Amino acid sequence: MPDHNYPRLVLLVVLFAINLAILGATVTSATPYGPYNGNWDGASELRTIASEESTVTLAHTTTAYEDATADSTAFILAPQDQYRAAESARVRQFVQRGGTLVIAAEANQTNDLLVNLGLTARLDGRLLRDEQEHYRDPALPIATEVLDHNVTTGVDQLTLNYGTVINLTTTTATTGSASRDNLNTDDAWKGEFLINSSGFAYIDSNNNSQLDDSERVRERPVAVTEPVSQGRVVVVSDASVFTNAMFERTGNDRFARNLVESGDRVLLDYSHGHPLPPLVYALLVVRSTPLLQFGLGLLALGCVAIGVRLSDRSLPDWLSMGETATDGDSVGQLDEDELSAFLTDRHPEWSDRRVQRVTKAIIRRREQRGDND
Repeated sequence: MPDHNYPRLVLLVVLFAINLAILGATVTSATPYGPYNGNWDGASELRTIASEESTVTLAHTTTAYEDATADSTAFILAPQDQYRAAESARVRQFVQRGGTLVIAAEANQTNDLLVNLGLTARLDGRLLRDEQEHYRDPALPIATEVLDHNVTTGVDQLTLNYGTVINLTTTTATTGSASRDNLNTDDAWKGEFLINSSGFAYIDSNNNSQLDDSERVRERPVAVTEPVSQGRVVVVSDASVFTNAMFERTGNDRFARNLVESGDRVLLDYSHGHPLPPLVYALLVVRSTPLLQFGLGLLALGCVAIGVRLSDRSLPDWLSMGETATDGDSVGQLDEDELSAFLTDRHPEWSDRRVQRVTKAIIRRREQRGDND
């Protein structure tokens, strides 16, 4: 390769790398719990598992619940904003029709949604620690008490990552809370405990990372389920259970798969979560907006029409209808086959496709001029 071609080659490689980086930035994300975030704190593994087992829908608005069927399982992971009344109503109607909703949060910002859904479960918000049953650190407690249920089949433990616990407000104690060991079963709670911490767990009330005399050691619920009309809601006290890194822990992967397999379709609700990648978000908006699809279709047709016009106008000057060929024949008098042969002879470096395109352009211009005359 001649030396003078190296700068051009380097430029092409740099431009290709830049465009590849831009494309990657539009379809990937580094935001926590993102479905296209492949880092330890992302949820790309959950999206992959759901895609293997079911038909997956990414939702950027709660209107997606209106089309969700009763055999669907929806996931709400670590929402950052509160659901407004109308949005909560859509979610509640989905569950009432028979859908399964999984809510997993980092803290108690989802409690308003739990109230609007008519649940008694509440997220405590304080850190759960376990000095005996943990992974690497007491702030990563291992919940070892797994109860018999279809979503816990094959699950023998669940590892949390700076998670909290679930409290249960009852009809007779609406201002208080109850956990498994002090809930009066006569209070008509219709839910079920799924997974509880070990008996060595405690709530770090003052956040000093140690067990104090005032902090009680006991078994506490970290995953429960409650019925809502024909459907059910599964509440998990820590969204980190569904991150890529935590899927490597025994039980976490199986628990997620059981939830995914509980329905034929999966809806991943990011309407109030961290932002989706720009290109993914744009595609979702286009798919959900018929008027925008129509407008983009018209724009595409307009671009094609403009391109055709520009290609006609870009024909070489010697091909204009008033010019004559070098052999004395008028280009304007040649038929299509003769014109193709003439162009092939005049430009042997042209491909057959280009010859045909230029031939048709000349004939089209000839016909337009004939109409004008």
